[in-house]
Amino acid sequence: MLNLPIEGGLLHLTTDYHISVPEGPCLIIRAGAGLDSRAAAFTHPNVLEREPTVHHFKHYRPGGGKYWTSKAGVNFYFAIPKEQILLHPEPGYSYVKAQINGQEVVFNVSGGSFDGWTDFLTNPVEISVNHPVRVLRQLAEAALIPKAAASLGYSVLLKPLGETDQHLFSERTARQAMLPRLAAGVTVVLAPGYDHRGAKELRVESVSAHQRRLCCVSSYGRVLVKYGQVSWAATLAQLTGGVVAG
Repeated sequence: MLNLPIEGGLLHLTTDYHISVPEGPCLIIRAGAGLDSRAAAFTHPNVLEREPTVHHFKHYRPGGGKYWTSKAGVNFYFAIPKEQILLHPEPGYSYVKAQINGQEVVFNVSGGSFDGWTDFLTNPVEISVNHPVRVLRQLAEAALIPKAAASLGYSVLLKPLGETDQHLFSERTARQAMLPRLAAGVTVVLAPGYDHRGAKELRVESVSAHQRRLCCVSSYGRVLVKYGQVSWAATLAQLTGGVVAG
């Protein structure tokens, strides 16, 4: 296992594979969790920052090609001393394997062809999404308290979500809040672009959770509504008496 030098610089694992390490005593680690996971509710005094986010996932089709999916989530940031981080001594090629406080993690990094191949550890550096709570706890226990991190100049600049991601985050958050409330008699609001013969609000008659669809009724009869055809934010707002912006 390899230690990270405080002075930073290049680690030469082979003649044509290197890892660039930033200067300083710590790395800021970003770990994500989906809003529908237990880890999303994680708290610890050593969490440097917590931010709402949308995680984007790349998938590969068996016959070739790829596609993306998105999920609302949360990111946790930890300022972890380099002495708590050990790198596995084999080339990772954008997926650098490491161990932090006894927990195996993988840094998702950018790399490029520089004197062979170089992977770049940065501040912050990301590990994969949806680690169990026990892993987040081990990361937190290895991290500095925010006040100590700030005294060393470590902080995180949180960026607001863009319009598209903010909409997706609001919809997924509302969906998570609505799913336990779905039952016969609840009125759902259809998403933009969907209506049933002009009707935008439909009363739920039954719920098929495993098929992610609702049997709804209107003055024109029954209709099947897929979860993706529901405006969850508008549905939650009308159920709770809230106001939907826009």
